Amino acid sequence: LAGGETAEMPGVVPDGFIEMSGFCIGAGEKSALVQPERVAHGDVLVGYPSDGFHANGWSLVRKVLAAFPDEFSTEEIIALLAPTRLYHDVTRALQAGSVDIRAMAHITGGGLPENLGRLFRPGTGARLSIPAWELGAVPKVLRHVPQEDALWTFNMGFGWVAIVPPGDADAAVRCHPDAIVLGEIIPGDGVTVEVKR
Repeated sequence: LAGGETAEMPGVVPDGFIEMSGFCIGAGEKSALVQPERVAHGDVLVGYPSDGFHANGWSLVRKVLAAFPDEFSTEEIIALLAPTRLYHDVTRALQAGSVDIRAMAHITGGGLPENLGRLFRPGTGARLSIPAWELGAVPKVLRHVPQEDALWTFNMGFGWVAIVPPGDADAAVRCHPDAIVLGEIIPGDGVTVEVKR
């Protein structure tokens, strides 16, 4: 797999069965590729909304559902199963709007800190301030998960993040009606995330 990983799904695939997934890979001109090494202090992180937990953190979600079954209706559980949103439309809109995309990240397992952190060279970090995730029954699940665990497991409401120069932030936000500025690139190492209540 090119840049792939092996999924761990305890309790999902019964003995005697296998789970298969597909993927695709493409090619592009080097001059057209995003170059994360151009990320600079002061750049802005723009977040694009997720439709739920997507494909990550389900072992933890299932533990919560099993421990607190009376808190969730069948309709809420079904809504939690919304499939992973694809972000090709956002990427195309960014390109069509001539936004200088420094880097992009699909926020999967590891949450915002891990998926953004792997983009940065030493001495580069990010400070984010995000709204509390208010989508359907998601807050009911998060009530039973320590915030630090949630930040390092779930997408926290943002499945795709683009890093752009400050002058392109407004254009990047206009690429999706629910996009917002999440924070900025700062000197230092690591990603800090504050959840606004």
